[in-house]
Amino acid sequence: MRAVAFVVGSWLIGAAIYAASWWDMARAVDASHFLYFIPLVFAVATSGNVHQPSEIGFVAGMIVQWTVVGFVGLAIYHGVRRTRSSVER
Repeated sequence: MRAVAFVVGSWLIGAAIYAASWWDMARAVDASHFLYFIPLVFAVATSGNVHQPSEIGFVAGMIVQWTVVGFVGLAIYHGVRRTRSSVER
């Protein structure tokens, strides 16, 4: 589990460093599209129009996305903490 967290963390940090060092910031645009894909799907689903997504749907999608990310992060944290506490005893 720690290996997965390490790989994901390394990938995120590497992507941020690479995007910041790129002279035209082309990679930063790709990262923002990736971060807003799930909220955009929610927005389009609530409005029914691809060309004019709903703002309320976008906010709802952001809430759902970051709640899931938070719960996954919390599960990883508790898994690592429980493993370390059982080893120390």
